[in-house]
Amino acid sequence: MKKKLMKMTALLLSAALVGCGQSAPAPAESGPAKEEAAAPSEPEKPAEDDAQAEPAADTAAEEPEESAAQAQAVSGPKVYIKSFSDVRFEDNKICLMDYRADMLYLEDASAAEYPLLDAELKKLADERLEKTKRYAAESEEWSKAEILPQYATLEEAAETLPEKSEYKLYLRRNDEKVLSFLGIRETSLKDSEASYELEAHNFDPATGKEVQLWDLVKDKESFYTLLLPHFQERIEKVAGYNGIMTEDRPDDSLETLTDIMERGDFVWTWDPQGITLGFPPYTMLPVPLYVTVLFAEDTEGKAFIPDAGKEKESSWVMY
Repeated sequence: MKKKLMKMTALLLSAALVGCGQSAPAPAESGPAKEEAAAPSEPEKPAEDDAQAEPAADTAAEEPEESAAQAQAVSGPKVYIKSFSDVRFEDNKICLMDYRADMLYLEDASAAEYPLLDAELKKLADERLEKTKRYAAESEEWSKAEILPQYATLEEAAETLPEKSEYKLYLRRNDEKVLSFLGIRETSLKDSEASYELEAHNFDPATGKEVQLWDLVKDKESFYTLLLPHFQERIEKVAGYNGIMTEDRPDDSLETLTDIMERGDFVWTWDPQGITLGFPPYTMLPVPLYVTVLFAEDTEGKAFIPDAGKEKESSWVMY
């Protein structure tokens, strides 16, 4: 029953992205972590790999996306996504694993205009490509050693395999001030719940340097106080949606929030009108948790520096 509820959650929450966080031209499916939380809007799902319909030789391809589907800022670097896929089969009969990853790049003109940012994005893309290839090879080895021996035939093994893993990118903001994006890696077998890894980056386009959350926060105590009711509300909603009983829910006090933040157990994006924090699975709940606080809520000007972005009007905001 629990598994069924979690799978229903995954389907429903992918459609409940009530904000307007826009995605770069990314082939991807649902937003973060299958909660009905405020989260990036849902990029288009990639088509099924032809090899899945008719098993063929092992494949590994790196394919640029169509440049026509680009999400660009009014002023800022022009970006595009290149997708890598690695699909492997056993005896051309069963798909063992299906690994995919998105990587963000600058178009040539923007690469020339923002050389430092271009270098950082290429470095990130190379690291993601290397990781995905390594994960894919490990998955194939694991499937052959641990999964296939459990079944009498390859057809029976198909009830569990393939292991699918997809790293999807969501563009949160792209202008002269910051290029902010969220990455989510979702991995699962057919008969198991998905696992998630979160990654986020906030680059100053001019310098190519990562902006730190604390660069925007004037006073931590004020920031935590502003964040706390949103944190508690999200836990209440997501826990309830996933059938987690009240007595089994984690402590959501200011002390808990402060401890998590001070440990650095979060990712964040700099949205046009606020900050969104992503807490990895099991930081608070079995699924990722996303919490947004708007700059405009800091009415006394105690939490954020004046330049954080109150004046920025945009539809790319998560509520």
